[in-house]
Amino acid sequence: MAVRTVVRLAVLGAVAGAGWAAYKASSSDETVEQVAVRAAKTGAGAAGAGAGLGVLLSGLGRLTGRKRRKTAKKAQRRATKTLKRAA
Repeated sequence: MAVRTVVRLAVLGAVAGAGWAAYKASSSDETVEQVAVRAAKTGAGAAGAGAGLGVLLSGLGRLTGRKRRKTAKKAQRRATKTLKRAA
């Protein structure tokens, strides 16, 4: 699993979620402490969602890599059989 992808998307989700929550809360009549709490909670939730998306995407990349290797092995077997027949 590509940990870099998971961490990158988790951080991106956390920053985006916290920024959005802070923006929405700043237009309302809330204290700074309430805005900070709301931004932290939303950021944590968005970080979890980003990490989940990162796990999903890295898993999909791994599956396509498997498929590529499997196809390459089949092509190599065919080529070997063809060379044996020719000899």
